[in-house]
Amino acid sequence: SSGINAEYGGAELYDYIQDVPLFLPDLGVDVYCMHGINQTTPLQFRYKEGAFPDKYPTTITGNGDGTVNLPSLQLCKQFKRLKHYQAVSGFLATHLEILQRDDVI
Repeated sequence: SSGINAEYGGAELYDYIQDVPLFLPDLGVDVYCMHGINQTTPLQFRYKEGAFPDKYPTTITGNGDGTVNLPSLQLCKQFKRLKHYQAVSGFLATHLEILQRDDVI
């Protein structure tokens, strides 16, 4: 079979990547992290038994920037050289709109 779930299911993929040292090494650069919040954002996609990949899932939404959910956005706080962290809400706070803000650029 082909597709996103062909080789790994969710539990198998987690087991495969859980020890990847993404945040352990010092990457040698300062990190400035700014992202939007308080935008309706997909958090989970739930498929009924046997429905994947041929049927549409039920989408569970929550907080984020409209594209990336908040728990994923906050991962940047784990970088060793984090110099600035800012979550931005309100006007122009979606994933792409944030780049148009004078207070971000």
